[in-house]
Amino acid sequence: MTACVLATLAVASWFNNDQKKRTSAVFETITEDNKDALSGRLSDYRQALTSAAGFYMASDKVTQEDWRKYVEALTISEALPGVSGLGIILPVETAKMDEFRAGRSDFGQPNFQVRPESNRETAYVITYIEPMSVNAAAIGLDIGFEKRRREAAIKARDTKSPQLTERILLVQDETSQPGFLLVNPIIGANDVFIGWSYLPFVGGEALKDMTAAQTEQFWLTVYDGTEPDDDMVIYDESPDGGATSAFTRSAVVPGMGQEWLMVWSSTPKFEAGEAQLSTWFTLALGLMVTALVGLLTASLLQRERAVRILVAQKTRELKARERQTSSIVDNAMAAILLLDGEQRIVTANKTTGEMFELDEQALIGKPLQCLIGGLDITAHDDATRIKAETSSGTKLLLDGRFSSWDAIDGSTQSVAILQDVTEEENSKQRLGEAEERWNKVLIGAEIGVFDLDLRTGKSIVSGMWKQLMGIPEATSDVDTQQAFLDRIHPDDLAALQEADQACISGKTQRSVAQYRMRFGEDEWRWMRSDAVVAGKDENGVATRLIGAQTDITELREAQERLEHSEQRFKSVLAHAPVGMALCSAQGDFLGVNDALCDLTGFSEEYLQTKKLSDIVVREDFRNLHSNVRELQKNNEHSLKSECRIVTREGGIKWGLVGVAWTYNDELDEEMFILQVQDINELKNVEKMKAQFVSTVSHELRTPLTSIKGALSLLEGQYAADLAGPANRLVKIAQQNGDRLIDLVNDILDMEKISSGQSDFVFSNENINTLVQLAVEQLEPFAHQHNTTIKGKYPPISPAAYVDPRRLQQVVANFISNAAKYSCNDSVINVSVERLDGNLRVKVCNIGPGIPEAFVPKVFMAFQQADSSDTRSNGGTGLGLNISKQIIDHMGGEIGFDSVVDGETCFWFTLPEIESAAVVAANLQEHQLEDQKPIEILHLEDDEDFAEIVRNSFGGFAKVTSVGTLAGARKKIRDFTYDLVIIDWELPDGRGDELLSGIEENQNNIPIFGLSAYEGKVKSDLVVADLVKSRADLTEVVTRAIKSVERFRRAEGDPHVS
Repeated sequence: MTACVLATLAVASWFNNDQKKRTSAVFETITEDNKDALSGRLSDYRQALTSAAGFYMASDKVTQEDWRKYVEALTISEALPGVSGLGIILPVETAKMDEFRAGRSDFGQPNFQVRPESNRETAYVITYIEPMSVNAAAIGLDIGFEKRRREAAIKARDTKSPQLTERILLVQDETSQPGFLLVNPIIGANDVFIGWSYLPFVGGEALKDMTAAQTEQFWLTVYDGTEPDDDMVIYDESPDGGATSAFTRSAVVPGMGQEWLMVWSSTPKFEAGEAQLSTWFTLALGLMVTALVGLLTASLLQRERAVRILVAQKTRELKARERQTSSIVDNAMAAILLLDGEQRIVTANKTTGEMFELDEQALIGKPLQCLIGGLDITAHDDATRIKAETSSGTKLLLDGRFSSWDAIDGSTQSVAILQDVTEEENSKQRLGEAEERWNKVLIGAEIGVFDLDLRTGKSIVSGMWKQLMGIPEATSDVDTQQAFLDRIHPDDLAALQEADQACISGKTQRSVAQYRMRFGEDEWRWMRSDAVVAGKDENGVATRLIGAQTDITELREAQERLEHSEQRFKSVLAHAPVGMALCSAQGDFLGVNDALCDLTGFSEEYLQTKKLSDIVVREDFRNLHSNVRELQKNNEHSLKSECRIVTREGGIKWGLVGVAWTYNDELDEEMFILQVQDINELKNVEKMKAQFVSTVSHELRTPLTSIKGALSLLEGQYAADLAGPANRLVKIAQQNGDRLIDLVNDILDMEKISSGQSDFVFSNENINTLVQLAVEQLEPFAHQHNTTIKGKYPPISPAAYVDPRRLQQVVANFISNAAKYSCNDSVINVSVERLDGNLRVKVCNIGPGIPEAFVPKVFMAFQQADSSDTRSNGGTGLGLNISKQIIDHMGGEIGFDSVVDGETCFWFTLPEIESAAVVAANLQEHQLEDQKPIEILHLEDDEDFAEIVRNSFGGFAKVTSVGTLAGARKKIRDFTYDLVIIDWELPDGRGDELLSGIEENQNNIPIFGLSAYEGKVKSDLVVADLVKSRADLTEVVTRAIKSVERFRRAEGDPHVS
């Protein structure tokens, strides 16, 4: 008996240990599935990032809307559990940050802001992320502000592989749960780094519900690191209270640069399902056997009782096994249904109810077809794919298996096992769609792809590769690698093999080569291949070479044509008889010819290190630059201008500079073509002519004055002694003397105006008054020619900034010409009118008009319509030439309209200004009696324009004018101003060099730019940047005073209300 008891205990102990091993194995299996599910989920994340990077590289331009539509199509909330968004991070150099922000408007991101600011050379900016509804806080974030994010991004870039950050707090997560960023480097052509695709996720969302057994059979806790640490918990679903689990397991999961410790603890439900009933059964069975032996020994009469005990034990054993089987079925991850002979559901496990969103008890008695859409699963021997729906209409794809057997009672029973593979198939479908998109991109770009097995020498190629090679796509029995090598031009084969071998041996990262391939008998086309090593064996030896092949024949032919064209152009440029040059948009010389070198005395090498502004006098270059910009606005493409050229010896030569411009696609900017003709001798001749005219005029003035005086004496003192014919001769001599004196005066006047020596005294004048005075002075002259003058003036007198004496001189010239060339008893109409912000003064008469052949010469010196006019009507032929120079100097325009034997109108226009009374009325509200005077510093090297500005402000401000940067710097150090007006282009530098000094010494006062310079100066201090030719001085005055008032009010000036 003792031996039987000991044997029973030993067997029970063995069963106990065996049951624990089986339960532990079950626990290890379901937790390993959970671990694999995590790896699969991270793999899905990685695939999504790879697809996003491919989409970004495949698009020439990705706008915010493009990215939104792409992310919406992915349905990341379903496809990527736990992920809150999908985005793109771009590296931006801090020095180019303003340009980057401004350029985002072209991508649908106006007012794009980058934060936080930092002093690092490069910012890693989240440029796109969708969906925007939950990720708005992340857009524009520089992830480099925080060490963990920055290190993961840099490591991903350097290793060219996805990297996971250590746990962080996501800026868009308001729950403050541990979160992570998964960043994937985007590598473009030629191994150029572009940026990162990335996705943020919260650990608690990404790690829950990975398998059906999670939270049911075990609790999962995940730590960031390889050791359990309460401060490093990412996810914990174990209940509070510290319950001890019978089974625990842990494993370290490496994943893209980080390691996570996963700890699983069994739940009471799992432990109850795996109860160790076999131990007790074994022990009971042993005791029963022991008792049986005892009973047999004691009495055979106890046999019946022993049989009853044995039956009872067997019954308990069967029930225990039934409970064990039921527990396994209930906790299975697949739906398991027991069916009767009519395929009606007898039992269904819990997973069935969860899968179809139904109560599994309510399914009992219903046919199986009600769940699987009428499909007869019994007709399929092997596993079959089944389409089904949940009670809420969600589509399911199931893997179904069916088996049947004969029960003890002769009935047929069956079991159906349904595995949900919906997510798996969806992932495959998305992967297939992504692959299809890539194939379409490759086909659209005509890029053939090949995968060469270096061990066998065989290659797998894409359909586009076959198309490029002229091989039918359906062909499958062709050795593509051998066909490829056979068709390469013999002269190019060695270079290709050398490039491949260098890449295979690791000397280079890529194999890039261009070569010719034969098509047909005598056709050769250029191809380009770009390949990388894609696989190595355990010894590090390359086993696969993957690459792309494109047809570049047209590109090569275009390059050759371009090279030939460039050579022809260079030849023309080099051998041209006049100076020629190519310049960039910045004025840098790109090429010069020998003729230009001879003209300037500089060598070709020296000129190509200089700018056009270095060899052209500053004033002439400024005018040339301004004229070019003005013509470009009007879509003109060339101009000619006379400029002074600085020679190597420091001298000046005159050149006729012809400029044409076009767009350089290679440099992506404008290119200017210059032609310079040497007109120095012509200028010298003109100068000699002017000097000659001036000298002769001066030399004639004295004798003419003497002659006129003598004739006057004869007429006055000796008139009585002169006979009638003699007196007539004296009068003729006097008239011709007066004409000669007028001629000399006109010549001197013309020479002074042309040389810039004539003094113009400008002031704000009433134009009505000036014209009326000229009319009054010329009325006697008009009466002498049998004409009358009629004036027409606006009711409100207009004003202009003019030299009143010179303006009257022009009007008088117009009226005198009209009187001389009018029909008898006709009317000369003189009018003043307003026209689009200008004043127009017009003198019209009826007469012979101007012959068409003489029209181009009207404003030329010493020109009259007929030489006989000089004798009949008088005049020097200089009046209109002088008038034109006067009007040009006053900033106006002069012209005429004439009909032969009809009306002739001469006119000129001037910019209208508001009269002093009007300006005062407009500014009265800004000039208070107790307001302290406004002090303005005006930096301007043109003294005439500086005077105009001072007079425009009148008594509303004290304007101090300086003409150089040096003078301005001294003023801002020694005095305090309310406003500074700056001309950006000055003789000793650029005006914007003064900004730092103003900021340092003048308490951030407002600054106006008033210059001929068309560009804009970037500074917060510049409140207005105006161009002289388009600025209204009245508006300048008004805006200036308002700006000073706003500044004083902001500074708390008690004089400003």
